[in-house]
Amino acid sequence: MENTNRRVSNKKTLLSVILTLIVICIFIGVIVFYYRQYYSTKRTMIIKDCQLDAINSSVEINELMSACMASIDLAGSTIDSIISSGGTREEILKALVDFSYSTEAVLNVQSEGVYGYIKGEFLDGSGWVPPEGFDSTERPWYKVAMSKPDKVVVVDPYLDVHTNDIMITFAKALSGGNGVVAFDIKPQLVQNKTEDASNTGAGSVVKFIINSSNFVVSHTDTDEIGKEYSTTGYSLNSQIVRKIREINESRGMFTLIYSGNEYFVFNTTVGENWVCVSVTNASSQLKALNNPLYVTVMLSLAIVVFLIYMLIRTSRKDRQAEKMKELAEEEIKVAHRSQLTGLLNRRAYSEEIDRLADGLPESLCIVILDINGLKHTNDTYGHKTGDRLIKASAECLRRAFPGVETLYRIGGDEFCVIVREKKQKVDDCLRELDRLTAEWREPDIEGFSISHGVASTEDHEDIDSMVSDADKNMYDNKNSFYSRSEHDRRRHKDHTAETL
Repeated sequence: MENTNRRVSNKKTLLSVILTLIVICIFIGVIVFYYRQYYSTKRTMIIKDCQLDAINSSVEINELMSACMASIDLAGSTIDSIISSGGTREEILKALVDFSYSTEAVLNVQSEGVYGYIKGEFLDGSGWVPPEGFDSTERPWYKVAMSKPDKVVVVDPYLDVHTNDIMITFAKALSGGNGVVAFDIKPQLVQNKTEDASNTGAGSVVKFIINSSNFVVSHTDTDEIGKEYSTTGYSLNSQIVRKIREINESRGMFTLIYSGNEYFVFNTTVGENWVCVSVTNASSQLKALNNPLYVTVMLSLAIVVFLIYMLIRTSRKDRQAEKMKELAEEEIKVAHRSQLTGLLNRRAYSEEIDRLADGLPESLCIVILDINGLKHTNDTYGHKTGDRLIKASAECLRRAFPGVETLYRIGGDEFCVIVREKKQKVDDCLRELDRLTAEWREPDIEGFSISHGVASTEDHEDIDSMVSDADKNMYDNKNSFYSRSEHDRRRHKDHTAETL
């Protein structure tokens, strides 16, 4: 019984733990689900912010370059018109001077003026005279422009002879092979636009511009300006540039994993062959989103551990309570049972009679029984043999009334059976009892008999009258036994006379 109760208690504890874990798992699952939704939304917002930042950068720089290209295109068209109309050298030079002032005023940039190699002569709108040996046809601006006639070109940064600074040149070849007009700006102007745009976007963003040769024209980190990013190697810049060159004309966004970090890279075309690149370390922003999740999961795990601890502690208390209950029940059983026979005792019998006093069931029989000749056995063979006779009587009762728990030893040699059966069924059981006792064989006990009397609810309406009649019937049966055996149980002539 104790093991059964313990198994039941353990099952309850296990079930409680499982249910608690299921609830916690559902709770964590909901948190993770909403976190993933939030993470996805935040990621999309970061991408959009980075995209907007890249667009702002390219727009700012494109506006500058477009204005410069438009200015040099207009200057080229004007010079072409002067030449075609037979204009003089002075007219051409005056036009260059005028464009130098107007371009600087309109674009709001400092420049060295509009110049060109026109009809075999170098002319400069700022009045600069080249040193001896200066060959315009060998300069990058002339070569690039002549290689693409009728088109404004952006010449990659190079060292200017006049200012001895790195310059970016916008140039256009004149019609009919009459030469090239050009206009310079300093890379710092592009750099300023890059830095201004970097202050309007999302978070910590690195932006740079590279030309067709992967030369860094501008960069948010000024130490990077002038470097050439190789498409080989495993540095972050190398991988970015290699990917940009792989996608070629398909400008847009791509992601890149480098050193365990995820980068969002946006690239747009600036001018004709420059690429404006915006790089965002998304991991630094996205990782911050993990902190609430980690805290929530750890808190949930702490709650799980605490609940399991409390369940185990409660289970222990329950087991202790069950054990105490079992001990109490065992004590009650001991208090209600005859130690010699294991049958219920007089106390249990009295409590049952009190319960039945409140009302009788429809079919009930009460049987009062008394061992015949117990005193003679005690006196002749000793009390140990007498105790064996009492135990044998109890065993015969169990066999004669199988499945009946309400078997009582209510005195030294007295027993009682309370059974919810009709009298006919009980009479059959008593005949079986007579057979069992008569055939009982063990040392010093060669058969014995038990006197019994029965009363049932068929003839009675209260328990007291039933007990009284059952007891009377038992004594009548006992007197009959002694009469048949020629022993008068009322005589006390000597110590061997048979009594109860």
